[in-house]
Amino acid sequence: MLHRADIARFLGAALMCVCLGAPLGALQDPDALRAAAESGDADAAYRLGRAYQRGRDVVRDPAEGARWVRIAAEQAHAEAQNDLGRSYANGYGVPRDLEEGVRWFRLAAEQGFAVAQ
Repeated sequence: MLHRADIARFLGAALMCVCLGAPLGALQDPDALRAAAESGDADAAYRLGRAYQRGRDVVRDPAEGARWVRIAAEQAHAEAQNDLGRSYANGYGVPRDLEEGVRWFRLAAEQGFAVAQ
């Protein structure tokens, strides 16, 4: 579920790209995502983690992906919490640990993330 701040941040970034003539794909630039994630942006950390998990615009690295997804999850990013739960349940990028997976699923569900419920 997107919050107003998330929507405002995305729209601001999209507007900046349009005004500067940059393609909207620039919003997915790994270096820009990393800079935003390192400055505490949970959504950027989550998107960077997913990029590493999928090998999109970076070399595929499930462990690095899980690390960034965890950073977002620890900031109460519900989708990241759900994905981290799935990573633990499947042993993808992290050691398989069903208890840890359930813990992250519960945190996501407590925020109303429907997939985790």
